[in-house]
Amino acid sequence: MTTRTAALLVALVAVAVPAFAEEGPGSHADHPQKVVSIGASRISPVELKMGTGDVLSFQNFSGSILKITFLEPKDLASHVKCSQVKRISPNEAVVAGALFQRQGDEVVGYVAPGAFVSVCSLQPGRYVYTVAPIATTGGTPGGDDLGQKGEIVVE
Repeated sequence: MTTRTAALLVALVAVAVPAFAEEGPGSHADHPQKVVSIGASRISPVELKMGTGDVLSFQNFSGSILKITFLEPKDLASHVKCSQVKRISPNEAVVAGALFQRQGDEVVGYVAPGAFVSVCSLQPGRYVYTVAPIATTGGTPGGDDLGQKGEIVVE
């Protein structure tokens, strides 16, 4: 993770919380919530099934920043429906508790410790992602593996 990315993540609460308030408190209240709990060594559930009207959220239960890398589909941004996601540059967007970046063909999200991050609704399809802790100084995932793998199926 670059110094710029780290600075953006630290400033995230100041930028994203007011953006969240713009959508209104009832925006997600009328839709079923689907929550994926993530930690440094687990994802629950590993496979999540949801409908197109459901709201997807990630809850980071670890004490460190977690990196979510969406491997499939390659054009993830076109599949997310949410006014809470605010674009801050051509390749970066924020939502309360997370910074998302387009890195080549993949979308990577950095989720703050303890954050409850809503990415709103997804279009029908299969979404494959990995979750791994990041080093606080080096910016690379801990170890050589890609972390845990999860899947979301939207019908």
